Amino acid sequence: MLNHLYSIKSKSCSNISSQQSKQSDNNTALEILLHQVSELHKYVTMTIDKAANTQISISISNTKINTMKFYKRIAYSCLEQ
Repeated sequence: MLNHLYSIKSKSCSNISSQQSKQSDNNTALEILLHQVSELHKYVTMTIDKAANTQISISISNTKINTMKFYKRIAYSCLEQ
């Protein structure tokens, strides 16, 4: 089984919200998540498994796992607004 991983670049929440109706996958939520953490951390890498469309891999330097979960909640809250 081949899984295609895509790097998601940072975008602002407001820009993503305006494009939300054009996207039917998890990219908007992931881009919001990356934007939230990239404002506070210098090195952020995030990928999505497009085949499953649910698996998220996040690597943030010099931070804790519980912090990543916190920012993930912020991302989905932003997407729902």
